[in-house]
Amino acid sequence: MSGLEEQMKKLARLPPNKSCADCGQKGTTYVNVSAGTFVCSGCSSVLLSLSTPQRVKSVSLSKFSPDEVKFVASHGNAAVNEHLLGRLGSDVDVPTPQVCACTGEKVLVKTQRRLRPGKNMKHNHHSAL
Repeated sequence: MSGLEEQMKKLARLPPNKSCADCGQKGTTYVNVSAGTFVCSGCSSVLLSLSTPQRVKSVSLSKFSPDEVKFVASHGNAAVNEHLLGRLGSDVDVPTPQVCACTGEKVLVKTQRRLRPGKNMKHNHHSAL
């Protein structure tokens, strides 16, 4: 295992990243390298099925580039969710672990908002390619 994969695993073990960024379920096994967040397997399936799929990789089985590790390290679940939930407003329900595997609507709304980063979040345009 290279140092980059070990760095990504360390990021996944940080307390805010141990729960899915999209639904809150404990035990993240995937990283959305387009957004810089860690997600559960149910939400990773939803993200991959979008018409503009997110780049989702297995934390334990994938190889990572230096740019991907740097991008995820500079974002993470807490920072991205704080930014996104502030932009979504109180009228949008955040998905829960009970609904994430059976419906993607809430994850979709959140992800669409993520595709237009605000001025408070640094965004690496190359990471979303």
